Amino acid sequence: MLKAAGAVLILVGSAALGFSKRMTLSRRLDDLRRLRWETASLRSKIYGRGVSLEEAFAESELFAPAAEALGRGVPVREAVLPLGQGAEGFELFARGLEADTFEGQIRNIDVFLAELEGGIARAEDDLKRRGRLYLGGGALAGAAAVIMLL
Repeated sequence: MLKAAGAVLILVGSAALGFSKRMTLSRRLDDLRRLRWETASLRSKIYGRGVSLEEAFAESELFAPAAEALGRGVPVREAVLPLGQGAEGFELFARGLEADTFEGQIRNIDVFLAELEGGIARAEDDLKRRGRLYLGGGALAGAAAVIMLL
């Protein structure tokens, strides 16, 4: 009875570990999609309404901390960089936002959005390929451990 309970716990724990790894991939994809939406929103506020970068940051949920930092006199790059969520090209994006001209900021945002699309496509592919592997692999590893212990 005790061995059976232990076997079930090992199997469930291994499957949960695989599920957790898959959820990490899923969260990464969600974070990148949110960053894309917030960045596109930032572009539309600057380009469409003609607001300043700091005002556009203040109206954004993701970039609001950058607006506060800019208000304290922190350079744009340093204010924006911590918000990148590990996205590829975000450091260049943050540096490019320091452009003096409105056109330079819009061009920089467009380039980053294009790079972000590639990152999202890679994250979706990762989730499809490795997500299944983590789910099945966790359960299979748990089953192998149970067989070895019994």
